[in-house]
This record gives sequence, structure tokens and C-alpha cells, in this order.
Amino acid sequence: MRWIVHLVGDIHQPFHVTAGYYATTPTALKQPRIIREPNDAVKPGVLGDRGGNGLKFPGEDAVSLHSFWDNCLVQRVNGEACSFGEKTYTALSRRLATWANAPDATKHSSSGHHHGWAAQWATDSLKTAVVVEVYNVRLSAGRVVDGAVEARIVAPGPQAYASPRIAAARAQLVKATVRLADPLNRINWK
Repeated sequence: MRWIVHLVGDIHQPFHVTAGYYATTPTALKQPRIIREPNDAVKPGVLGDRGGNGLKFPGEDAVSLHSFWDNCLVQRVNGEACSFGEKTYTALSRRLATWANAPDATKHSSSGHHHGWAAQWATDSLKTAVVVEVYNVRLSAGRVVDGAVEARIVAPGPQAYASPRIAAARAQLVKATVRLADPLNRINWK
């Protein structure tokens, strides 16, 4: 059961379905710029950022963009400040139960054959990543580490990055909650 909950939740996090690609020449790595054209992303000398794990906000903790979505934005949806210590999500689970039972949440229910649901969910998360511009950051000090690009996020800062994306993070959490119920309701429980 935990594995199903984990996978359904994960597929709704935009950085679990996308990655940024960057040229790795010394000049390009000084200020890495994401490659937007798919045909250019497959050229020699181009590497990915491991789903935003290689892009880090500066600071003592050097939090990756991927972790920021996994932790900080979830906490902001829950009305809390960002912290990377011990967390409890009891209050958030109650909020999600309420939000998932709202009349407008039914639009997130899965459609079609259940074998295609994961693909639908991943496609939806990818579209969300594009619409909310998850990669809209300015980078510097790029380098190649273990076959991937790592870089420092110069702008915006964590708070400025979070503010316009809290609503999208909430929507993804609600979608995950509604869509988790779909396979669980299909199981022939005995």
C-alpha cells in the first residue's frame, strides 16, 4: 500500500517527470541555459540535471530545485514556512481530504482504462512543469559531476521562486489525492 501511495504521489511532482538539458562547453557552463529544443538536447556535449537535482539554491543547505518541490512547496501549501528538518503532515492530509472532496476536484479523476492512467498523470505533470515554468531560473557556476550538470541558482531566490508556484503545487497534491483513490477503489478488497 505504501508503495502505491508513494508512486502515485511521485508522478504528480513535476521534477519527477522532467529534466533540464544543458550544453557542457566551458563557455556554456559559466552561465548554463536550459535547452528548449528537443533536437538540440540530444546532441553530443549535452547533459541533464537529474530532474532538477543538479540545480541548487545558494546557501548553507544548498537545496536542490527538485528537493524544493518535494519539501518546501509542500510545506508552503500547508501554510508553513520552509524547513528541511522533521516534518509532520497530519494537518496537510486533513486539508487534502477536504480539497479532494470539493466539487471542482472531480475533474481530476482518472479516465479511460486503468493501464493508461500513469501515462496520463505523467503527461499532466509535464504540462504543469511547462505552464508554471519550473525551470525559470538563472544559473551560474555550472560544472559536470558524475555525468550530469550541476549549477547554482542565481535568481530568483527561494521565496520569489515559491510564491507563484504554490497554487500549482497545491493543485498537484490535490490531483494526486483524487487519483490515488481511483486505483484503490478499483481493487477488489476481500
